[in-house]
Amino acid sequence: MLRLLVLLLLLANLGYLAWSQGLLTALGPGPARQSEPERLKDQTSARLMRTLSPDEAKGLEAALAAQAARKECLLAGPLNQTESDQLEQRLRPLLPAGAYSMTTTVEAAQWVVYMGPYANADLVAKKQAELKGMGLKSEASKNDSLSLGLVLASAPTQQEAQAKLQALAARGVRTAKVVLEKPEQSLRFLKVPAADEAQRRRVGEAIAAMPELKPARPC
Repeated sequence: MLRLLVLLLLLANLGYLAWSQGLLTALGPGPARQSEPERLKDQTSARLMRTLSPDEAKGLEAALAAQAARKECLLAGPLNQTESDQLEQRLRPLLPAGAYSMTTTVEAAQWVVYMGPYANADLVAKKQAELKGMGLKSEASKNDSLSLGLVLASAPTQQEAQAKLQALAARGVRTAKVVLEKPEQSLRFLKVPAADEAQRRRVGEAIAAMPELKPARPC
């Protein structure tokens, strides 16, 4: 029995020696390597390190404190009603009351003097060249529903657009018409008038959690 115990201890010691030397790595996990080049990866080059003087250390501390205390006005949007409600719900536990506001801006309607739509892009280019020969400027509409057409003028009201159409008709434009390119709409914006570093980070995290939103920008 004693001989068996000694034999088992001897085999255990031999196994540990083989494992510690990495001889059993092919059969399973081995010990962490402490040889080069792995050890070099964890080293910091002394040539890249420098001890700061007391004045330099104070200056660095003051710069970091000033950065943390810096206030910045942030603006995010435009937001629709659903996006605005969801973002405000996320911010309510993160920012103190009164630190932010949701403002509403009414964007005026856009009426345009429009020609088209045409069958293809070649006809659009041909008509644009014809208008240019008449000394008239035109551009593509920003509204997808009015693609393959040309905008000759724009105005915030239908009456003003009609007046511009009449002026263009006097210059030889015959097939243009007045259409609504963009209706009046209410847009909401998040405004944080004086966000410190922590608040800027929290606002950024709240907006990042809603991928459909663009990051906040300076006011």
